[in-house]
Amino acid sequence: MESNPCLLDTPYYIGELFTAGTDCVGICPITSHPDNIEVCHPCPAGCASCSNQECGMCLVFHVMIQGDCVYAYSILLAGFGVCAILFLAAVVVRILFRLCWSQNREVLEYAFAHRRRSKVHDYTLPGNPFFDYDQTNVRRQNLSGVVFILYFRFIAFGGLVFGTLVPALGLARYLDFLVDQQDLATAKKGAMVVLYALVLLLTCRWWWSQIQAAKEDVEDEPHHSDFAVVAQGFPRNAKSCQ
Repeated sequence: MESNPCLLDTPYYIGELFTAGTDCVGICPITSHPDNIEVCHPCPAGCASCSNQECGMCLVFHVMIQGDCVYAYSILLAGFGVCAILFLAAVVVRILFRLCWSQNREVLEYAFAHRRRSKVHDYTLPGNPFFDYDQTNVRRQNLSGVVFILYFRFIAFGGLVFGTLVPALGLARYLDFLVDQQDLATAKKGAMVVLYALVLLLTCRWWWSQIQAAKEDVEDEPHHSDFAVVAQGFPRNAKSCQ
């Protein structure tokens, strides 16, 4: 086994041999660095290589944070500690509520009734049942205002655009095999124009359907403005008799 030229009488001291000093610069142990007087000095904690007390690369399981190498497991342990404290606090609060909270049957029944009333019901049917999960068209059925209709129409529009763009862009990649090389540039430009026009047409169609849905809601569904009283003929000011 070849000896380390840095290991002589003094640890990592080379002495006065120039050749040994040259070897020591390249053979300095990991987590140390040589100086200009041929002595290997230790790096800061967690550094695999360094120069002038500045870390160049961290050891395994260490991360560089603002120039310092921090043991990664210390961050994980700190996170686990915070989570454990929060969990214990939640358990203590739960136990205190169990010990201090007195349950009332009437209050519990009222809470269940309020919970049922707060959910969306179909008031067009006898008994006001819940909407059928599988049969309700959320893009057309007014569940709780026009905003949900517009939202689900937007989701459907996004899926339609995605389903149009993906096959079209996939087909465009095979134009090299479908079109002659001399007509390839023209074919690509034409494909992009057609694709752009198709997306523009879908966007205009979706925009028009959103406006129609909002108009139908205003015309067909009851609103607060339908029950408002409009008063006219008041005097223009307090001194006017007209």
